[in-house]
Amino acid sequence: MIIPFSFIKSPDVVYDPDAKAFFDLNTNNDYPAYFRTAWNDRVKAFKANGTWNNLIAVYPFGPSLSSIYEQGRDAKRLSVLISHNSGNVGENSAPYITNNIIFTNEGVNFYEGQTAGTGYLGTGVIPSALMTLNSTAIAIGIPRDERTSNSYNFGAFESATQSILFQNRNASNQLIADMYGSTIGSGRILQTSTTGSKGCVLLNRLSSTDYKVTKNNVLIGSNTATQGALPTIEIYLNRFNGSATSRNLPISYFCVYGSGLTSGQATQETNDWNTFATAIERNNTYNKNVVIDGNSHTVYYKSAFVRALSYYNGGLGFIAQYHQTGISGQTTASCLGNAATNIDPLYNSSIATNIYLCWEATNDISVGTALATVQSNYQNLCSGRRAAGFKVLAMPAMCRDFSGDTTKILNTYNFNEWLAANWATFADDVVDPNDPILGNNFYIKRSNYASDAAYVTAVQALTDNATYFSDGNTHLTLTGYKMWGQVAAQKILTL
Repeated sequence: MIIPFSFIKSPDVVYDPDAKAFFDLNTNNDYPAYFRTAWNDRVKAFKANGTWNNLIAVYPFGPSLSSIYEQGRDAKRLSVLISHNSGNVGENSAPYITNNIIFTNEGVNFYEGQTAGTGYLGTGVIPSALMTLNSTAIAIGIPRDERTSNSYNFGAFESATQSILFQNRNASNQLIADMYGSTIGSGRILQTSTTGSKGCVLLNRLSSTDYKVTKNNVLIGSNTATQGALPTIEIYLNRFNGSATSRNLPISYFCVYGSGLTSGQATQETNDWNTFATAIERNNTYNKNVVIDGNSHTVYYKSAFVRALSYYNGGLGFIAQYHQTGISGQTTASCLGNAATNIDPLYNSSIATNIYLCWEATNDISVGTALATVQSNYQNLCSGRRAAGFKVLAMPAMCRDFSGDTTKILNTYNFNEWLAANWATFADDVVDPNDPILGNNFYIKRSNYASDAAYVTAVQALTDNATYFSDGNTHLTLTGYKMWGQVAAQKILTL
């Protein structure tokens, strides 16, 4: 696998020991150089500001292709892995997305699918056990200027007098922040007309009479009569502990301080967090909005394909917002049926380039749909998204052995030949299955074999390669999806 040079860590860099300890847990040593530099600078800033030893938990959500475990690791409590429901978030728990939680270049994204997810993450922070009453601070990074009516960005609600909650911007443009009471005047700060969501929000309770909420160092509200107690239940991300309703928006980072911050510390921490987020491209202006549609290839192994796209875009120099809308088992016909409702509304006129990536043909071929129908559906699907304003990146069908079914194996080849000859009439670019990064690992041409039987045998041998293919030769391994993500990201760069 070819790795862009920007992802290779320089051996000359000397990291802060605590930053290095975090990096060393990255199994494949694949944290990008820009992230290593930014987090190293952030750790040094913590120490310069006198807050490092005060930290309880900090989740920078480092971009990695090694494991979702590592993307959800606490960089202070190195042994602590962020958890989902009853278990750690990792590829070995299930091959598909767990309740729509994906780690992307934005951090952790809770809304990646045709319908809103129900997923949440446990931080391992139980306020009554780890935090100090009347001296608490929490920082959270918001990567998008969006609003939603659903639940809270984080929280633990035990009662009206044991509440830590934060909702950045709801459908009524309200910001809500509890510390530790849920009543205005006794722990809740409410901003009734908030605008602009992006950046660092800091909830800072310095004493029983000094509670402030700021966004990018702008005062949201203050409270001088705060009451209440620390919750005895865990703080969740994307909802509050005690609710079944999810927020479904991304979080760039999450940080809990063991005591409140002085005015100077609060200002400096906010500035440093925004510097960090900008350096890792979570606080910048998106220049590409990418909507991924198709079948289970888009969601397999915790959406390894989308994770790879977002990983490689950092080194390629574009800043993308991703929407994963693919569905396991979906065909071109169902993609067409869903497009007006689930795809077209995701077009964002405020972002320079909107891209629609379509990865489906293999399910149609598998169920025996006539090749002409597959081609027609695919063309109409892509043409329709172009009409809606998207640039279209067409994706080929990789080889499958289809249990030796000659017709289906040949239809895969014929679909790709048709796509190679005709994509320019309905798309803006196409991923070549014979790209040098992909090589002959995923697709071989019928024309290279003397007979259909010889070709079928060769396809079966190709898909038996466990390095790239998994689960009965239908889906790919993590390695395989990473390679396809790298190739697709290079195409997205040029659109």
